[in-house]
Amino acid sequence: MQQPSNPSTRHDPENAMHAPKFNWEFNFGHVMTSLTIAMSIGSGVWYISTHVERQAGQIKALEQAKAQYMPQIESIQLRLSSNDVQVTNLRELVSEQRRTSSEILSTLGVIRENIASMNARIAPPPQSR
Repeated sequence: MQQPSNPSTRHDPENAMHAPKFNWEFNFGHVMTSLTIAMSIGSGVWYISTHVERQAGQIKALEQAKAQYMPQIESIQLRLSSNDVQVTNLRELVSEQRRTSSEILSTLGVIRENIASMNARIAPPPQSR
């Protein structure tokens, strides 16, 4: 098919497609479609509302549990902080004991050397035969 080259012949009433006329009839298919759409929207709203209510109940239960356990949690945190202080004090004591032990060991080495030199001075001279 060849398109006419003249633009005025394009809108020829014989070749024009007729627009559908609006029909005011309301039949059973329209009712079923309306019911299906209404039921779909209603079930969606119902599902969302029950889900929101369930979530709100769970949040309320969690808040009650939090209020119930909060004093226990705070007491545990206090004990942990006091334990941290005790651990820090013990760590300092252990490092102090290590320093003291190393000083004592070095002093014992000096004492051992002094005793050995004193033994060498006191020792009787070897007897010759």
